[in-house]
Amino acid sequence: MVKRSIAITLVFAGLLAGWPTPAAGSGPSYGELMSALKNGPSEAEKFRAMMGNLTAGEFHLTNVTGLLAGNADQTAFTTALKKDAGDIADLRETLAHTTLTGSDGIVEMLATLLKGQDLTVGRIVAVDVQGAQITLFYQ
Repeated sequence: MVKRSIAITLVFAGLLAGWPTPAAGSGPSYGELMSALKNGPSEAEKFRAMMGNLTAGEFHLTNVTGLLAGNADQTAFTTALKKDAGDIADLRETLAHTTLTGSDGIVEMLATLLKGQDLTVGRIVAVDVQGAQITLFYQ
C-alpha cells in the first residue's frame, strides 16, 4: 500500500511538470498572504537576489481563493491589492523576465511554466520567500 501510494504521488508530481504541491493543511495561510502583500517590496528583493539560480522545484503556487474562504477578511485583501498595485505591477514585471531551470534541466521562462499550469504572470499578486521556497500567490 505504501509503495503504491508513493508511486501514485511520483506520477502525479511528474504530471505537474516539477511544480510541488504542499500536503493538505501545510500550505500558506491567509495571514501569510497578507504579510506577503504588506511586505511586497522586501519579498520582491529577496526573490531578485535568488534570480541567478532558480529551479522549478523551489516554486509553490497558492490560489488566494482558498485562503479567502471562510473567516478571511476579503475587504482587507481587496484594499491591500489596491494600495499595493504599484508593487504588484513591479513584481509581475520581474516575474515576466525570470528564467529558471526546469525539472528536465532546461532553462525556461517562468511564464512558460506558469502557462503549463493555466496561469499567467498577470494573475500573481504576491511572492513570499522563505529560504529556498518561493510561494507565488495568484487569483
